[in-house]
Amino acid sequence: MDDILKVVKELASKLKGKKMVYIAGDSRVCIALNQYFRKELKWDVKQIKTKPFWNPSKKGLE
Repeated sequence: MDDILKVVKELASKLKGKKMVYIAGDSRVCIALNQYFRKELKWDVKQIKTKPFWNPSKKGLE
């Protein structure tokens, strides 16, 4: 997860103007990236869309 956050930080620093991000995948990654954009970059919640597709600790339709 640290590798993903490192790459996102590099990419986010190069962005200009109004931005929006769509985060999908492992629920832990979605949470970590959502917090990074909201707390560190001070993005508005409307600029961040998340779709956690799976949680590694759950099986089936739990």
